[in-house]
Amino acid sequence: MDWNKHFFNIIGLFDTSKDIVMSNTYSNGSSYNRSKIKERQFNLNGVVKGLDNFNNFKRVMNKSGLKKLTVTYPGMPTFYLMVDFENYATDSNYLQKVSLQVVAPDPNLYANDAQEIVLGNIASSGFIVPVTLPVTLGIPTGSSGILINYGNETGYPLFKIIGTCSNIIITNETTGESMTIDVNLNEGDELIIDNIKRSITLNGVKRMDIKSGNWISCVPGRNSIGFARTSLQDKQHAIANFRSVWL
Repeated sequence: MDWNKHFFNIIGLFDTSKDIVMSNTYSNGSSYNRSKIKERQFNLNGVVKGLDNFNNFKRVMNKSGLKKLTVTYPGMPTFYLMVDFENYATDSNYLQKVSLQVVAPDPNLYANDAQEIVLGNIASSGFIVPVTLPVTLGIPTGSSGILINYGNETGYPLFKIIGTCSNIIITNETTGESMTIDVNLNEGDELIIDNIKRSITLNGVKRMDIKSGNWISCVPGRNSIGFARTSLQDKQHAIANFRSVWL
């Protein structure tokens, strides 16, 4: 649904922010307790332009599942929420004038534009000095980059790591969090570490068994993200993706 074809005013989007209680049980050894999250509720009032758009609007409203609602708000970057529409009403004199009651099970607001940084120094061939026998081929290399959380709430990045590499360590040097991945990635292997969903997949297969240490978060402000691995390939291997978060 192209929301640019319509005009809506948001009422009460931030009225409940003081009442929202987040779980924040993302510390090591804790689980994500959804019951502690209070959903965000607000109203949308506006006009759907054109009869064809109005019919499409009704089809979207009646679909099951969450919908992506993109919002432009003065003083903030464009952000989005995943929402459902509890009900909607139309004006009896003008059917295309509508009012909606909206609920966002996840009350966080996410930046529409994601940041992306590439991590990993270019590897160079040769042995580490001093050489310890038996020799293990592979040069530990690494680097760091900055992810900036422009919001006011802790967020969680996603990492994509492409082989060939091993002995993977990801850190947030700002928070002190560190994650180790015990896996040997071959050429073409793709490892996805989703710190939001708390999932790790290797070529689409769940592999939670290879992780140890902390999940990685990004607090408001600058976060220095470190990445180290063992590799002889001349490529950087890792991409970090992050969206700023507001509550």
